[in-house]
Amino acid sequence: MSDRALFELGTILVFSGFALALVAFVALLASSIRGGVKGGGAILIGPIPIIFGTGGFPRAVLLLALAIFAIFSLLSILPLLWRA
Repeated sequence: MSDRALFELGTILVFSGFALALVAFVALLASSIRGGVKGGGAILIGPIPIIFGTGGFPRAVLLLALAIFAIFSLLSILPLLWRA
């Protein structure tokens, strides 16, 4: 891939992330008006996930955080294997 294509892909991913966060915020705001709010989240600091939430969400968020960590680890290792 060329540098320009990677830059465009990164830009699209960043803006998609902001749009997704905005949609989630609006959905959370709308649900809090109607009643109780249930949710969860994860902050990944290197390989260490910080999980928070209510209800059954922390377990789902933990599994999602582990899957994301595994994918990023694999994507980080693959270029090293292709050079060998």
